[in-house]
Amino acid sequence: MKILKFIYVLDKLRLFSPVGLYRLIAAIHNYGMNTMALLKLAERFGNKEALVDDHETISFQELFIQSERLSQILAEKYELGSGQKVGFLCRNHASMIKSIFAVSRVGADIYFLNTEMSESQLQLLIEEHNFDLLIYDEEFHTFIEKSIASGGAELNPKLTNDVFGKSGDVLYNLYGTSETGLNMIATPKDLKHSPKTVGKKIHGIPLKILDSNKKEVEAGTVGQFCVKNPWSMRNKEASWVETGDLGYQDQRGYYFLCGRSDDMIVSAGENVFPLELEHILINHLSVEDVAVIGINDEQFGQRLRAFVQPYATAKVSEDELFDWLRPRAARFQVPKNIIIVDKIPYTPLGKLDRKQLAAEGSWNKIHNIK
Repeated sequence: MKILKFIYVLDKLRLFSPVGLYRLIAAIHNYGMNTMALLKLAERFGNKEALVDDHETISFQELFIQSERLSQILAEKYELGSGQKVGFLCRNHASMIKSIFAVSRVGADIYFLNTEMSESQLQLLIEEHNFDLLIYDEEFHTFIEKSIASGGAELNPKLTNDVFGKSGDVLYNLYGTSETGLNMIATPKDLKHSPKTVGKKIHGIPLKILDSNKKEVEAGTVGQFCVKNPWSMRNKEASWVETGDLGYQDQRGYYFLCGRSDDMIVSAGENVFPLELEHILINHLSVEDVAVIGINDEQFGQRLRAFVQPYATAKVSEDELFDWLRPRAARFQVPKNIIIVDKIPYTPLGKLDRKQLAAEGSWNKIHNIK
């Protein structure tokens, strides 16, 4: 029965021809008997859509190249190899699929963990299997006692310090996009330099920070992260792919995100980034989570609005937060108002739902205003 199923699959993949069988043998020879060999065969579909989720659409060619690059990172940075164990605690999204192919490429064993299990059940599995690497969505970070990598969303600086304090030097921060793959890694040493850094670029990655005129900016100046990538589906005519992420590089070569270009606002002539205010407010001892958006303002053109989620046991007022914030933020960063809510909204993939917050009045119906 298994042989018949195997023959059926080969027929569907059009591998019963001499050319097809040669491709199959070559893929198995280069990648072994794993899913990466199948992805290599599927690469011939080129720019046809392979994966679509809420945040990205990638082709078969992009999926193969990004998975291959990620596998190199896993082998070089994490020393992951054959026979080691990798646990996955992830929702269903493209980043998880790329990670599966990458882990398969290096020969490690894959364990899929139920995202609906309790914290105690998860800890029992971690103790039983002693995973060499645990890949998980950020929403599950409170479940994890030993962690490895974070990616797909801005890394909370308070979370970084909390992980180091409880688990030691085990946290890495990854930066990449759907079109350019993985571009930067922040090691524990990098995150101790600054918990807000996305690290340094991977060797060989052609990355520049460009201004609005497509000219490279100096260290310390904010511009857009652009990556040279010949296989991108978008901007095929352009030599540099625009990621849409704004940031800067410091004098020591560390990169920092300031936010998305469409999140930036101009307030009284100043460029203001919601992410920078979020990084300040999250350090308040009573604040568990925070989200900042831009709103229209008659006097300044635009201003910031901050939503703050205190810890369940904490009591803090808007006035107290303003008093704490003013000596720590630039004048143009101080928000027009601070709204205290019970819960900050996130998408099913664990991304901050700024659109829901921006919908005027929707948040006060969904989240209780304290």
